[in-house]
Amino acid sequence: MELGGDELRHLYWVEKRSAREIADLLNVSATTVLNWLKREEIPRRKPGRTKKVEMSRDELYDLYWNQRKSTVEISKILGVNRSTIFEHLKKNGIKLRKRLEAVLEGAPKRRIYERKSFSGDPLEREYLLGFSEDLSVGRASSWSISVSLSTTHPSMLNLFTECFEKYGHIWRYPVCDKGSYQWRIRTLLDNTFIFLIRPRDYNLEHLSHDEFLHRLAGLIDAEGSVLLTHNGKYTVRKIVIGMGNFQLLTQVNQKLAGMGFVSKLYKRKNNLCYLNGYPLRYTRDFWLLVISRKSDVLKLLRILPLKNENKIRKALFMLKTSHIVNFDEIELPLQRLKEEIACEVQESVKMAKATKPNR
Repeated sequence: MELGGDELRHLYWVEKRSAREIADLLNVSATTVLNWLKREEIPRRKPGRTKKVEMSRDELYDLYWNQRKSTVEISKILGVNRSTIFEHLKKNGIKLRKRLEAVLEGAPKRRIYERKSFSGDPLEREYLLGFSEDLSVGRASSWSISVSLSTTHPSMLNLFTECFEKYGHIWRYPVCDKGSYQWRIRTLLDNTFIFLIRPRDYNLEHLSHDEFLHRLAGLIDAEGSVLLTHNGKYTVRKIVIGMGNFQLLTQVNQKLAGMGFVSKLYKRKNNLCYLNGYPLRYTRDFWLLVISRKSDVLKLLRILPLKNENKIRKALFMLKTSHIVNFDEIELPLQRLKEEIACEVQESVKMAKATKPNR
């Protein structure tokens, strides 16, 4: 797994990890990490002085073979470089353990932050599957799964933290893409989260009522919108999910129909949209699932276990004003709510810009 410059800089300069530690974390060689540092123009830290090893062959053998200490652990005990330990093992004729054996034994010990296994809760599993449609998920190593998200919205940062902080350490740092500042948030999970890696199971037919509502809630929190708009003078209420995954949206559409809800699936005619003011054009078909019948929208909002703060605020506003027909009566308070959310996003972007270190 290759890191971007901002994440690499964070690990190397902020967390003060060595090239070897970063390499072990990502299951690559230290040379690869050094090449990444050079490519991203990240300055190297000055090396410390080499210390002499004050240890007999028997003591070194006992640590390495009997106590099964890794070369990293031994180097920390003696306060020397890891390469120095390799030299002394070789000099003293101590046979090295096989690389795969050493890696598998050492991985849990090298881990700075504790990781916990998934709870096994089927409702939580379905919510995470829905939410992960907006996440970048992939293998970091044979024993860890990387999950990350880039966003300007504090509500998404908080939601990511709420979902994963009990399972692994959360890294959060600012990034800049084409002059646009935002936050990247990331965690490393153990292999009990293998269900998040694509290809995922998009057959929703077997899900129970509650399991489907949790999958749908996660999907709306990630890729959906709770919309209050107008048609002339009349208020229009909608729940919209937009994404390129036609298979998943078809399954959601069918499942909603089986529960008595009316929803429609549309292919977006214009694949041009804007992200942080920059135009983006989808190279594949983009689909919209729309629920617009007022009774269905309100009923769903009452039973969906939403967790995204912004979606919850909009849902509560919609439920509170459900009796109002004329849009003029809710236009001003709705605008204030939108401005509050927009201000929070602007503050988040400002903080990212102020926090991001210069090269």
